[in-house]
Amino acid sequence: MLVICSMAFLLEQCPDGFVPDGYVPPENVGQRSELSACKDWKGMLKDPVFYIMIGRVKTLMIVFLLSMIGQGLLYVTGEGQFLLFMAAITVIGLCFGALMGVYPAFTAEQLGTKNNSVNYGVMFTGFALAGLLGPTGVGKVFAETGSYHIAYLIAILLAATGFILIVIYQKVRGCR
Repeated sequence: MLVICSMAFLLEQCPDGFVPDGYVPPENVGQRSELSACKDWKGMLKDPVFYIMIGRVKTLMIVFLLSMIGQGLLYVTGEGQFLLFMAAITVIGLCFGALMGVYPAFTAEQLGTKNNSVNYGVMFTGFALAGLLGPTGVGKVFAETGSYHIAYLIAILLAATGFILIVIYQKVRGCR
């Protein structure tokens, strides 16, 4: 961590007006990210109540299913289909909020509360790695194919894997 943080001193600011070759600025980016962030924090506030009612395992199952639906919506969204795109990122934002709301309690339930901060820190490292590797992988997919469709299919496959693992967990543990 120290090495990574110290590398910030080696960075140089880009000259004023610098635009990378081939960069085309997207339209309405601020509006889209604001809506996604709004849905994310609302999801974090609502989902703990939801998972208390139906249980953490069923909540995770629903989250993985909704994530597959959200990625599927992104897959079928074409140019100019703004409402479908907004619906997709809203569903995905809610899923992210739900995961962030469910996993701390789920981790404590499974591993105990004695070393909860360390245990959840290990779990949260997975989120951090996904935040690093996900965009990198998506960028490589786009560079190779010129489309995000393969990346959406990979995301659906990962969510399906999560769903299958939570179903297996439910069967092994016999929990709700």
